[in-house]
Order: sequence, then C-alpha cells, then structure tokens
Amino acid sequence: MRDALRSGSLAEIRALVDRGADFAGFRDEHGYDAMQTAVFGCGATRDLEIAAITRLLAEQGVRLDGHSSYGESALSVLSRQCRFDAIQSLLEVGAPESLLAWTPLCRQVALGTIGDVQQRLAGHPDELEAKDRWSRTPFTLALALGRLDVAGMLLEAGADFEATDHVHRPSIFHAVMSGRPDVVRWLLDRGAKVDAPDQSGSTALVDAVETNDVAMVDLLLAVGADPNHQQAGFPALGCVESQTMAIRLLDAGADPAALRYEQQRLFLAATTADVDDPFDGLGLADFERYRTRRFGQSNAEPMPVPFWLAMVRSGLTGYQAANRFSAEPFDKARPVWCANRMGQSLTRLSDGRVVQIAGEHEDGYDPDFCIYNDVFVHHPDGVLQIFGYPAAEFPPTDFHTATLVGDRIIVIGSLGYWGERGYGTTPVFALNTLNWRIERLLVSGEAPGWIHKHRATRRGDHEIVVTGGEVLSRTGEGETSLTNTRTFILDLLAAQWR
Repeated sequence: MRDALRSGSLAEIRALVDRGADFAGFRDEHGYDAMQTAVFGCGATRDLEIAAITRLLAEQGVRLDGHSSYGESALSVLSRQCRFDAIQSLLEVGAPESLLAWTPLCRQVALGTIGDVQQRLAGHPDELEAKDRWSRTPFTLALALGRLDVAGMLLEAGADFEATDHVHRPSIFHAVMSGRPDVVRWLLDRGAKVDAPDQSGSTALVDAVETNDVAMVDLLLAVGADPNHQQAGFPALGCVESQTMAIRLLDAGADPAALRYEQQRLFLAATTADVDDPFDGLGLADFERYRTRRFGQSNAEPMPVPFWLAMVRSGLTGYQAANRFSAEPFDKARPVWCANRMGQSLTRLSDGRVVQIAGEHEDGYDPDFCIYNDVFVHHPDGVLQIFGYPAAEFPPTDFHTATLVGDRIIVIGSLGYWGERGYGTTPVFALNTLNWRIERLLVSGEAPGWIHKHRATRRGDHEIVVTGGEVLSRTGEGETSLTNTRTFILDLLAAQWR
C-alpha cells in the first residue's frame, strides 16, 4: 500500500482498493496516513494523477485533515506545490479550507474567475498584500497558477512586484513553478532577475531542473541563468534526474565536477540499466577472493573480475556488498572494492563510449576508504571493461580533471593519499583511448602545484585552461590548502605550463 501511494499511480491504488485494502486505516513508518503519504511521497508537482488519487482516497474514508509532525497537511502541501486541481477536488469532498490559511482574495485567485478577483479586490483592497499559509501574496499565487491576466490586473492595482514567500523566494520561482515559459518571460520583461536567490542562495533554475522541465531550463539558460550558481546544497547539475537535462546544463557551461555519483550513472545506462542481479552466480568465495583492490601488473591490464564488473553495474557501496555476501564489512586491511566513488571523472567519447577514471570510495575514517587508479570503459552495446595500472605508472588519483583532446584524455591533478603528494608539482597523464595505455607527461613551466577539485577546459586543439580548485603545500609536519585564484594554461604541443 505504501509503495502504491508513493508511486503516484492511480491504477495501482485502485487495484488495491478493488482487493479490499484498508486505506482509511493505513499509516506508514512515519505515522503518515494514506492522503499524506500520497501527497508527500510521490512529488505532486510531477504527478499528473494526484487530483484523481486524492479524490479516490477521500472516497475510501481517508482523513482529509491529517497533519504531519511538522504541522503540514495534504492540503497545505498541495498548496505549496501549486496543485490547485487536487485542492479543489479535496475541498469539494469536504476538506477544511482553513488549512490553507487563504484570504478570500487568495481563494478567488486560486479558484475564481478574473471577475471574482476584481470584485473581491474592489471591496477589500487591504487583502492585496495579505499572505496565505506559505506567505504568498495574491500576485505570487497568480504567477504560480500561470494566470497572467490576474497577475497583470493585481500589478496595476499596486501589488508588490518584489514580494517573497516563507523562504524568501522571489517571484521568478513561482513563475517557474507554473511550468509556463510565457509566464517567466512576462516576469523577466518587467525586470525580474533570473538568478534572484531565495534565503538558502538557491535559484529558480534548480527548481526547474528538479522537476525535469526541459523547456523551462532551456529558457532560463537562454536568458542568462548561471548553471554554476553557488548555493547551499547541490548546484543545478547535481540535481538532474535525466541524461538529457545533464547534457543541457553541461553544454551551457556547468562544471562537470558537480556530477555526483548518482548523476554519473545517468550516462551509464548501457551497462547499468535493466540488470536484474549482476551478482547472479557469485558466492562468498568469489567475494573474498576479489573483495579488495589490486594494482595492474602491466600498463592497461584488462581486469574482467566478475565481482568488480558486478559492482560497477550494481552501484552498491562496499558496505552493502559485504552485507549482501554476509561477509565481514569492517576490515580496514581489505577495503571492499567499490565503483561507487567520489572524485571520479567521466568522459563521453564521440562513438558512444563513456570512460570513468579512478576516484575514491568513502573518506579516510571509513574501513572501505580507497583511492583507485583504474579505468572503466562503458560501451553502448553493454560491454563493460576495467583496466588496471601499476601504481608506479599511474598512482591512485582522485578529484582530478579529464579533458578529451583528440584520441587522448588528459588527466590533471589529484588529491591522493597523505604522504604520497608531490607538493609543488602537478601530475599530468595522458590516457590513450585507442589502446587504454596511460603515460605521465613531462611538462615544464610554472605549474599550478598539487591541485585538486579544479576546472579544466579545452581551448583550441592543444591547450587546456585550468581554473579554481585547491592547492596543497607542505608546512612543517603538516600541509596548507589555498584556493587557486590564478589561471594556468597547459600547452600540450610545447609541453609547457604558463
């Protein structure tokens, strides 16, 4: 029942109703009733059937006024998400409108005609700036609903164009929530700022990305939205839920380093999707034999280890894998080999292959902490290859950059293990995509130093521009980390930094 409620599928819920499921008595593990679970769990902004679902649940006797521990009701959440179609359904079957904290003017904006709005405003001009449960004014609600006729009329009546809601989101957020590009353009034409932040520093672009509204994202990027806007939490690229959206942001200049592991897997569908059980046929003996990392014995040694291939396909953490095989999960001397990594680069080749390089699993305090030096090659036909390298030829590398130049991927920088960092130098390697051999490039000139978490961008046919990042330097028995504020250019033809 819980899964059906969270799925947003009317058919699944109706099938359970037909089998006699007691939705009126349902409570999930958080104590939420069926109405709350459906509205809170499925993402009402994206669920096209939420209005029909709420009506069906009401018909089954589910409470219409339940509250969460945070004081939120199904009605108030639907209001925050601007699903006034579902609100109207619940109000029609008896849900208490008081939970919305609407003024009569707010109600007319949400559910009435423009004539109703004009009549109420004429008699009660004091309600023009009165706010609802989420501190939205009638003007803000009109934008969220995409009612430009009402929004224009309210603006002419003196509505505050700069009004914000309970988390200080300006009007552009509510225009984006409407899902109507014409509403956003209307607002921008009147002076709204596309990157105006809320109280957490987030911008409306993130909201559009999280709802996977491609048309809205295209519009925001076209009018100057910054895909790398600094904010609390993840930037826009770190919130994508589709490869299409990720590519749009990358093409607009988003920093690839913002791709978290979950987002990287959007590019790996050929080798990770539709795999029922990648560990099928593997037992505890296989796990114990290959549970930990080993370096390659030759440059580009194929490593078709079934357990490792299964780990890449599954995405499990080391801890999850150990539990799956009922093995000891806390063995610091033998960290579980894992493809679920941070600081791993991803490069798309023109023939459809995707290359992942190195990266680390977990942090230094964790038993499964390990910095890797291997390479995964994902083929569009589902073939997956793993290549290993001697540590002397390609040391464990993480938080580097990987820039495709011709048939080579140029790997720059690393954080690496404490005690193995070459302070004052910058590691540069070239991975050959024809044979997967890797070589260290000897580069002269003034290098950035031991840099990591930086940005590298190809310029022309043989130059790479490096900006940002952190540079580590030795200080006595410790080290100092400084933000890189300079721009460095690696000239591959001259093998020189400047």
